[in-house]
Amino acid sequence: MTLRLLSLSALLSLSACGDKDGGSDADTDADSDADTDTDGATDADADADSDADADSDSDSDADADADTDATGADSDTDTDTDGGDPTEDDCADGVDNDADGLTDCADDDCERDAACFESVCNDGVDNDDDGLTDCEDPDCLGVPVCPELDCDDDIDNDGDRAVDCADADCLDDPACQELDCADGVDNDGDGATDCNDDDCFSQPYCYESDCDDDDDEDGDGLIDCRDTDCFGVAACKESDCDNGVDDDEDGAADCLDVDCWRSTVCLAECADDEVGAATGESVATGDTTGAGDDFSDLDECGSAGGLDQGVIWTVPADGCYELYTAGSTFDTVLRLYENCVTGEAACDDNSGEDGSTSLLYVEGEADENFVIVVDGASSTASGSWDLSISEYEYLYDDAIGSVTGEAAYSSDIDGTEDMIDYWYYSACASDYTYTDGLLWAAPYAGTWTFDTSEAEFDTVLTIWGVGDQCPSELGCNDDEAYPDILTSTVSVELEEGQTIVIVVAGYNESELGDYQLDIAGDAR
Repeated sequence: MTLRLLSLSALLSLSACGDKDGGSDADTDADSDADTDTDGATDADADADSDADADSDSDSDADADADTDATGADSDTDTDTDGGDPTEDDCADGVDNDADGLTDCADDDCERDAACFESVCNDGVDNDDDGLTDCEDPDCLGVPVCPELDCDDDIDNDGDRAVDCADADCLDDPACQELDCADGVDNDGDGATDCNDDDCFSQPYCYESDCDDDDDEDGDGLIDCRDTDCFGVAACKESDCDNGVDDDEDGAADCLDVDCWRSTVCLAECADDEVGAATGESVATGDTTGAGDDFSDLDECGSAGGLDQGVIWTVPADGCYELYTAGSTFDTVLRLYENCVTGEAACDDNSGEDGSTSLLYVEGEADENFVIVVDGASSTASGSWDLSISEYEYLYDDAIGSVTGEAAYSSDIDGTEDMIDYWYYSACASDYTYTDGLLWAAPYAGTWTFDTSEAEFDTVLTIWGVGDQCPSELGCNDDEAYPDILTSTVSVELEEGQTIVIVVAGYNESELGDYQLDIAGDAR
């Protein structure tokens, strides 16, 4: 082995070979500083700037943009990453996103944001959390569900096309009241001044407050009974209809006064006889042969030229009465008049049992007077007639009190029942059929629903109002949902204690079987 010894000068020459810049620094780049970059600055990184990060910009963060954040996502000076102008990006996060000192809805950026607007104006909720709920919030101005806030500003505040006092919301507002009913001024601007305004109706000087003092209290030029304010007042009724005196000083005496039109004295002007308050079989009889044609109303019943006779009848007590001409020898028409001046109140041609006689139902109050006319159905129909009057008897099979609930009543229709009564012939039925009539009274006021959903056959259900009135159909139903559900359901409004007849029937004579009646009420 041969060993080579180097001199001290050779060793020094080798140590200088690492720096190629020819300078006297300790690095190997082409500058005179001690770092490894070529920027001439004394920093610890290798980029061409004077900062200590590894990017080439002049800031101190770790990205390559010129702002002071470290996201590298934009070149603006805010704290978001969208690169755009500052704005409140989220209006419900409790953060001042755009650093303008205004948070969420307090910032104009959020003015139309859903979180900052009363989106529903009748839900009882402060939707935008501004302390103002529903119509209290200006956001709801002009929304129809909100009332007219100011009744004297000439603005349609609630957007319902009615301004100020023309809006029902302002009915009780002081600005919309006739405050002085004798100043000649339309105080509330509704087009009606003083006593012509309904607001003043109760003021003593706006109506004839005394109808027997010869004074025109309301200044309308009409004194006492000549003023319509006094119509119906005892002092203004014709007390004697046959004395030739205008007792109530209304300008009409005796039978010329409407007060007397229904008196027996005045009804006698067109009637042939009077039977008082009689009821029963054959309360009146007569013969139209050779009679005149004094009652010729042809709106509904009969034809022209029938000969007629009329009798005055007084209602004995409140209720419903049957008038019928069974036993008459010709085709009759029954007509009912309340006075001799106006037209007939009711009529019937052929509702009697034999198809040519007449049957008429009359609802009256005690002591009311009527003229009952027996007329011929044609100019050739005349002869002897017989008039009977009886209090109407409500037909029913069972009185069931005020029972309610599911299966409140159960029975069957088996073909042995009576055929349906004339009044109980439902508008929903196609034919006369077998029926059950159930008398029932409402235990409280409300909406009552009756149904036969468990019936074995196609039912018809009818509710009839009875009591002191003639029967009136309150509701009926054939099929709840034809053709799938052939049973029936009916809902009606009833008062407490109101009496009805519930009629359960088959759709026709062949519809028979068991049924269950459910009764349910919704109180009001």
